[in-house]
Amino acid sequence: MSGQGPAVAFDLKAAETHSRLSVACGAASGLAALFALWMLSRNYEGSAKFVYYSQSGLWLPVFLMAILFGLLFGAGGFLLGLTSAAKKRNTLTRLSWIGFFISAGMVTLTLCAGVFFYFTRNAVK
Repeated sequence: MSGQGPAVAFDLKAAETHSRLSVACGAASGLAALFALWMLSRNYEGSAKFVYYSQSGLWLPVFLMAILFGLLFGAGGFLLGLTSAAKKRNTLTRLSWIGFFISAGMVTLTLCAGVFFYFTRNAVK
């Protein structure tokens, strides 16, 4: 062995990597937002206009974790897309903007799900 470590194929300082990570974070945020919306739709009672959940069950912690992951991944993708789009050496600026707008949309969708739950929640024992 020559004493050198493995070649780094994934450079975290490269703007192109930030562009790709921005889209990946936006997609992960979208999955979390869609999961939170699916959970809301399962427990929403249209006639009463409430989202019912058990106080002692796992529904609320899982829902809140989906909201948290959606916001964190969305914010990460938003910032990565914004900062990498402005770099002159970035050859994937279009991908940066795509990640930026996907992440912004998913943060908005996640916040809408959280606000909807906040105003329509109804805990049952």
